[in-house]
Amino acid sequence: MHRGFGPFVGEKKKEANAEKELKKEERYKQSFELEKDKFQLEQVRVANEQVRVQNEQLRLANEAKALEIKEAEMYDKRMLEEE
Repeated sequence: MHRGFGPFVGEKKKEANAEKELKKEERYKQSFELEKDKFQLEQVRVANEQVRVQNEQLRLANEAKALEIKEAEMYDKRMLEEE
């Protein structure tokens, strides 16, 4: 009884399957590396956003202090005018 082309076909199929597996593993590895890079970039983005928020808080605090000083100057000026 003759079955196809014998062991030669079986070897080619094994080689093809092994090559497919290697390609699949490479895709998974690339996908993992991309996800890792994406995660690291997200960490940098969050850190930058935290710095931005801190800077904005400092700016607002400085602005509030400047308004307090201006208010005190206006009060002092009124007091001098009333004398």
